[in-house]
Amino acid sequence: GCVSCHYPADRVGELDDSRRVPLNHVSSKYLPGQLEAYLKKPEAYHPFTAMPNFQLKDEEAKALAAFLDSAAKGKEPKSMYEFPKGDPKRGAALSESLQCGTCHPGLPGGVSRAVSLDGVFKVDWAEKGCVSEGDPRPGLPVPNLTAEDRRALIAFSKSGFESLKKDSPAEFAHRQIYAKRCIACHSIDDKVSLLGSLHGSTAPLAAHVNKLNDRVDQSLPQLTYIGEMLYTDYLESMLAGTVEERPRPWLGMRMPAFAAHAKPFAEGLSRHHGFEPGGSIPLQTDPKLVEIGHALIDADGLGCTTCHGVGDVKPSAAFEVGATHFGLVSKRLREGYYYRWMDHPAAVIPGNKMPRYAEGNQSRREDILGGDAAKQYEAIWHWIHEVRNDGK
Repeated sequence: GCVSCHYPADRVGELDDSRRVPLNHVSSKYLPGQLEAYLKKPEAYHPFTAMPNFQLKDEEAKALAAFLDSAAKGKEPKSMYEFPKGDPKRGAALSESLQCGTCHPGLPGGVSRAVSLDGVFKVDWAEKGCVSEGDPRPGLPVPNLTAEDRRALIAFSKSGFESLKKDSPAEFAHRQIYAKRCIACHSIDDKVSLLGSLHGSTAPLAAHVNKLNDRVDQSLPQLTYIGEMLYTDYLESMLAGTVEERPRPWLGMRMPAFAAHAKPFAEGLSRHHGFEPGGSIPLQTDPKLVEIGHALIDADGLGCTTCHGVGDVKPSAAFEVGATHFGLVSKRLREGYYYRWMDHPAAVIPGNKMPRYAEGNQSRREDILGGDAAKQYEAIWHWIHEVRNDGK
């Protein structure tokens, strides 16, 4: 899914408003071996980087780096002039004078000479400072701002900085969804993922992959109800890249890790839907309901095992889409979401392949629990909390 955040090196001439980062500089930018190291652990160079960790194996990182280097060779824009030989002493002095160390740890120059935040907000940003277009002082940084960005910052500066001291986990999570470009791969609300619109133009990149088109449906989960759907600790493990077993192993793409922000991001997603952050809640199961639930998930019940695996037993029939293993459900899914999902899956995620088992709470299995769908779903929920990955 790299193309959802990057332009392939040979397609830079097709730049659009998706704000993807071009890859045509890669070959001339990285020293030998460094691109491979960066791909394996981007956060080692900047903990809060937007570049995620895909937990690449050594051979994957090596192959990807080799491809990117080869694809970018000779495609970087040519400089208008020849750069002189570097001078470390002059560079250090320049770094000191520009206070580069304020933002970049390890470089000369630091915060000791920086103006206080209170002092910064006392200045008219339209007339003075790096947001201003007319400040003649030498050495000021030139931020890459659009005219709209500049107007917004100047307007914000007049309100003072008290709002910077206020934040909410839900707002943080909302910002991270866009800062980390989650919607490049996942849809949310009425926003369709960018990746889906790129398959036509990037198909040649995967044309050589054997049986690529024979895979089950590769739709990625949507994010609209993610904080309502999953327990906070499970969300955190997904974002941190520490989840023990992939919930959707049939997907060719893999979920990347954003370890530095995993905990507050997961907590924010939960709070966005009104939930106190936490993990799965133990359920005191009813043996009778467990037995009924077991019968309901079987082929002679509602046929859940057609698509869902149980223990070492794989789904009983070929299907177009994958379905999460039952052994993972209790540690992932919140109870409220489970009941809403079972009642009307298409109302939660339009277009999904999960069947609806009841209309007006009247189950198609009228012979079990009087056909009361809610009671049947409760029985399945109790069984889910008894089942383990070994199926016992």
